[in-house]
Amino acid sequence: MVSLSPPAPTPPRDGEGRLEHIDAMRPVAQAAVVSSHALIFLAPITTSLTAAGLLFVVRFSRDSFFFISALVLTLTYVEYARFPFVHFWRRRLLLTGVPYLCWTVIYFVFINATPVASFPFYHVDVGALVSGSGLVDFLTLLKNGYYQLYFVVVLFEFYVLFPLLLLWLRRARRWHVPVLVVAVLWQFFYDIAIRRHLFPFALSGRLETRLIVSYPIYLLAGMIVALHLGDLHDWVVHHARAVIAGTAVVAVVALSLDHVNGNSLVAQYLAPRLDVFAPLAVIYNLGAIACLYLLGVYLTSARRRAWIRRVVGSTSRASLGIYLSQLIWIPILIRVSTKIHLSSHLSWFVFVAGVAIATFLAGYVVTLVAERTPLSGALVGQPTVAWRRRRDPTP
Repeated sequence: MVSLSPPAPTPPRDGEGRLEHIDAMRPVAQAAVVSSHALIFLAPITTSLTAAGLLFVVRFSRDSFFFISALVLTLTYVEYARFPFVHFWRRRLLLTGVPYLCWTVIYFVFINATPVASFPFYHVDVGALVSGSGLVDFLTLLKNGYYQLYFVVVLFEFYVLFPLLLLWLRRARRWHVPVLVVAVLWQFFYDIAIRRHLFPFALSGRLETRLIVSYPIYLLAGMIVALHLGDLHDWVVHHARAVIAGTAVVAVVALSLDHVNGNSLVAQYLAPRLDVFAPLAVIYNLGAIACLYLLGVYLTSARRRAWIRRVVGSTSRASLGIYLSQLIWIPILIRVSTKIHLSSHLSWFVFVAGVAIATFLAGYVVTLVAERTPLSGALVGQPTVAWRRRRDPTP
């Protein structure tokens, strides 16, 4: 077993021991990731600076998920005197592995379905799916992760390293700032090296997004923030205006360089454009994550109305289901809109916004339904809940 030192102080938790403001970060990040995918599928990204700029603004969502995952995982296991490997892996497989497997099956069937005119509007050749080549295709999809599901592939790489990283960071507290500095420098060098072909090997964009070495700053930052959450929470809240203003300035600089780069006056690695690993994109993403944290604090403040906090809590619980199911709803919405010629009557901005909202709501509703079935754990990683919660008779 791995011995750990006493836990670090954290901000006050709710009655169930959860940090509500961190949970509140999830639905906002989900809305951003759904918006980014709607932009990728529907907006003129390659020809419109506005569309590309909007994509840059919302693409912090993916990296915020890595940050939140590392932070919550660290808070979960920081209090153990000895690291519980059996409990850790059982939870990871049940909460993450099983939903990943189930949704890989769903997407495998979905992407192999043929659109037809009559209900149910898709035809599935079951024989092809269960054939030898179908099995190979499924195992390949399971290994690589379908589109947005690569996030889970990277998470499992992180899970393998997490116990050692936690032990190391707990014992090397005086090195936390240098660790973050090195991680940021690595992010900068890594992107430049990939774009300039400085490595003796080539990485495809697909493989690059599926390697943990592409995201060290977000994962290490999540762990280190968890180990100093009390102090850092106070600092971020007290410097909220500076954090928001600094993030806005970085965004403006990045978008301005993108505009100038249209005339090839700026080195490509300095203008983020569609490069999610560009140095300025990394700086903006870190600032955006800090702003997301502040928004979580704001949304869960005792001064907010009760219904706002209930909505935030409910959408937070449904966030995994929204994330997993979104690439079902976006293609279906695109097909329906094409059938009724909706996109030709709306500007791309209104169309993208409508699809993003509809996708989020569809994932939310389906998650609420799935939670109330025996398949809840397999589909959305949540325990089954009753259709009606019993009210506490005490006033």
